Amino acid sequence: MRKAFLLAVVSTLWLMFAGSAAADSIYQVNVPVGVGSVMGTITTDGVIGTLDTLDIVSFSLTLSDGTGSDTLTSGVNGTVLISGGDVIATATQLLFNFNGDGSFMNFSSTTACSPPQWSLTTSLHQVRPLPATALRAT
Repeated sequence: MRKAFLLAVVSTLWLMFAGSAAADSIYQVNVPVGVGSVMGTITTDGVIGTLDTLDIVSFSLTLSDGTGSDTLTSGVNGTVLISGGDVIATATQLLFNFNGDGSFMNFSSTTACSPPQWSLTTSLHQVRPLPATALRAT
């Protein structure tokens, strides 16, 4: 009797969670940076909440400084590194808390000697804290 009950509980839990894999989320990026901009997409594994590096499935970002541009693409010439708990995904936004505690998110080139890079860092790494920025999901 006890084994049958335990089997029923385990089977029910398995059925509840077996089909709950999240679909990838694609976030559109359009962020002004001085006279330049960062535009493109960041794709996550669909996790809602705090993200780490492994949650970024792919990205393609065009970085412009107003005089030229370069595109960073995951798996081709770009890499991403997230440290800390200040990168948060919702169903519609990818957020970075600039007022956090020592976190960063870096997108950089894997090929250039002086790589193009887009870095978001918390107030411990910059002169003044900025409000959180949002990247819209599609």
